[in-house]
Amino acid sequence: MSCRYAVVYDKKADDDDDDDDDDDDDDDDGDDHVDEGDKHGDDKDDDVYAGEHWSPSPHQWELLMGLQPIEERQRISRFHFKKDAKLALAGRTLLQHAASTALNQPFGMILFGRTAEGKPYVKGPDDGRHVMPWYNLNLSHHGSWAVVAAEESCLVGTDVMTVKPQRMGEDAETFLNDFVDCLTGHEWNQIRKVGRDSNALLFAFFVFWALKESYIKAVGIGLGLSLTRIEFDVEEELLSSRPRDTHGILRRNAATMKLDGVTRSDWSFEVGQVDEEHVMAVACGPLSDAIGSFMQALRARAKLEEPPSRRGDIPGEVQLKYLEFHELLGQELGEAYGDGK
Repeated sequence: MSCRYAVVYDKKADDDDDDDDDDDDDDDDGDDHVDEGDKHGDDKDDDVYAGEHWSPSPHQWELLMGLQPIEERQRISRFHFKKDAKLALAGRTLLQHAASTALNQPFGMILFGRTAEGKPYVKGPDDGRHVMPWYNLNLSHHGSWAVVAAEESCLVGTDVMTVKPQRMGEDAETFLNDFVDCLTGHEWNQIRKVGRDSNALLFAFFVFWALKESYIKAVGIGLGLSLTRIEFDVEEELLSSRPRDTHGILRRNAATMKLDGVTRSDWSFEVGQVDEEHVMAVACGPLSDAIGSFMQALRARAKLEEPPSRRGDIPGEVQLKYLEFHELLGQELGEAYGDGK
């Protein structure tokens, strides 16, 4: 089961809400959109959740907080700014929805752990059913969006980024100069080919940034890998064209990766725009590439099951499904959430 979810936690969010694996979000570390579920059908591989500007009432906030384990409630309550607490709670709710749906568990029954590097993973419940023993998922948030990607037979990582300079009033060139050492010369050459338009340059840069982050998050390494060890080739058409009618679509196999100069054809990547201002990337690769602490966590749940063979990817597009926030909670909790407006 492959799935992709996203939630708008703040339509006018500041862009300093980043997603560091060992920081204050749920990374491995959460416009109006039409519901794409009916348009594209429910049998697609990937789903995206999108909602309105999220302003939960005190009752709704307490309902969602009450579904979190005590350590998560304490963590969320420590945020100084309300928008950061909202982001953390939206992301946690999104993680729970993705895992409970995939593993056929009531909302709130999924137990999560964290590796030493801060990557969340599914720890339980251990109910003896052994459903999807290698299931793993990944959360990212930035700007107005929190996103989750999940897989049952391969590692998965995701990253979402706002396509604009991250400091107010900064021009594109000044911003990009700060990241010269984060991308390889070959990657910068691809970015410069899009021309001199600031928006085009920023879009191309954040495609590469999101791709690199998605890989790092998938393997669970956190901040321990130099970004220049990873090099991407991205289809020129994807970098030079941003048609509005492709929002909500992730293009499969539009990018290839080299790690330490070696092409890794056993990894595949999805790239697309969640909306006009946010780019999203998803990385999928062999379970054997997980770092030690993450593999140990995966094996603890899988028990004697051996990792499955890497699933094959079909070139094409991943359609994203848009839902409403209350739909993340299931019928009973969703009704209680709706009654608390």
